[in-house]
Amino acid sequence: MAVPPVIMAGGLLFGGFAQAAAAPGTEAAPAPAAATVGPAAITVAAACPVKPNDARLERACAEAAAYLEALRGASARLRQRRDVALSLDAPETQAALAAALYTPVLRPAGAGRVEVTLAPRPDEEARLAAWLRQPQALDVYRRLLRDYAAALALVCAPAPAARGGAWYRARAVLPTSAPPGADAAPSADGGRDAEGLAGRLEAVSAALAALRPDAAVWLARPESLNALERAAVRLPQSAAVLLLLGEVQLQRDLPQQSIGACTAALRLAPELNYARFVRALAHWRLQQLALAEDDLSAALASWHGRAPQGAERARMLRARGTVRQLRRHATGMCADFAAACALGDCEGLAAARAQGQCLKAAAAQPPEKAAPPAKQDAKPAPQRSPAEADGAVLPQEISGPAASQATRPSGGKGRQP
Repeated sequence: MAVPPVIMAGGLLFGGFAQAAAAPGTEAAPAPAAATVGPAAITVAAACPVKPNDARLERACAEAAAYLEALRGASARLRQRRDVALSLDAPETQAALAAALYTPVLRPAGAGRVEVTLAPRPDEEARLAAWLRQPQALDVYRRLLRDYAAALALVCAPAPAARGGAWYRARAVLPTSAPPGADAAPSADGGRDAEGLAGRLEAVSAALAALRPDAAVWLARPESLNALERAAVRLPQSAAVLLLLGEVQLQRDLPQQSIGACTAALRLAPELNYARFVRALAHWRLQQLALAEDDLSAALASWHGRAPQGAERARMLRARGTVRQLRRHATGMCADFAAACALGDCEGLAAARAQGQCLKAAAAQPPEKAAPPAKQDAKPAPQRSPAEADGAVLPQEISGPAASQATRPSGGKGRQP
């Protein structure tokens, strides 16, 4: 059953099927059937809850307030669907799904107000089913929306002067040795300057704009590197922004910087298994195969937070199987490829069998318990790239233009994806 157009204004929700008024002497056209009504846009006009003295801060605050209010209306609409209600029970995750499904269109509404329209795409049903199978991508949206709400709450919080003044400890110095300007009064807002608050709101908005409409391969666009670098400076405590920065740096052939950004994100949120996956790809590109396998094993295990499931787990298993293939770990490689094939990704196993590998049953034991490679007396063959190795298939995330850069030594100059 389709949902009629929804308009929210002033905290109220109005809905109804739009019908044109009938001309005098004519009969009104019958209302279209519910099955023919397409996805409806959601429009919200809101102003900043407080009245700051800075125009930039007022505009950023109004945009954040209107966007978050529109997402509440969109999540309420999605909550009526049975598949969404059964898959996502948390309101924050439902709002993250709404942010992934709709495209925000902002325009000024006058008098310090901003109008936000969440425009749906025509392939809403297919996109909805795809996003429900990507909980890690929805988690990034959820974290960014939480950062957005926290920045908006910081703007709306009363200044310390309104709560009785700001207490500070003065430095004990001799009266004759006081530097010029030492007797100046401290800032009454305790560092809550308008430029910093507006910068935080704009940083989260830039991070949300950097996300791709579909997260089938990567989450963020590679051309958003500069915007994410500025956002990471404004929000150094946002694990989601650092994760997106590390992913874009890997796409732009900056694996060493990507490792640093993903490590910083994991210090803030150890349960971000997708950051371990991105860092593993960066280690792989630097030919640090042991570190890449360690990160992939940690991401696949439930040591930190939720273990990946479904297509996400299949991609990680396929990536670890390829890394183990490069490390001459035949038993673990076949176990990973077989486990990934059981989840629907059989390209790695098919390529390995085409080269005469993994012909026997390889899933006799779990991939995590596969025996390490046996020591050989003969001198091992020189290591080859995944494109040259027998059956070495890159994971879905680094297919296409980035596949040629995945295992190139760090000294070489790679092509931009």
